[in-house]
Amino acid sequence: MPLDLVLRQGRLTGSDEAPVDIGVADGRIVDIAPHIVADAPEQQLDGRLVIPGFVETHIHLDKSCILERSSATTRGRSTCRSACSRRKA
Repeated sequence: MPLDLVLRQGRLTGSDEAPVDIGVADGRIVDIAPHIVADAPEQQLDGRLVIPGFVETHIHLDKSCILERSSATTRGRSTCRSACSRRKA
């Protein structure tokens, strides 16, 4: 399978091993090896940490106009704030 991108010299989470190359095709990681030979664009990571599956889940319910759909708001906006406050603690 031809690669769309090769991430060079990244450190994997949970590993004390040497940095590795990561091959990506169709938006998915398809190969992890010490050195990948491929005719694909490259991004040098220079030992930076690679976190698979990391997704930013931060959202402003009020600004995205879905506050009323939140299960924590069935009794009003203050309930949602209380739920978020408890989560932070």
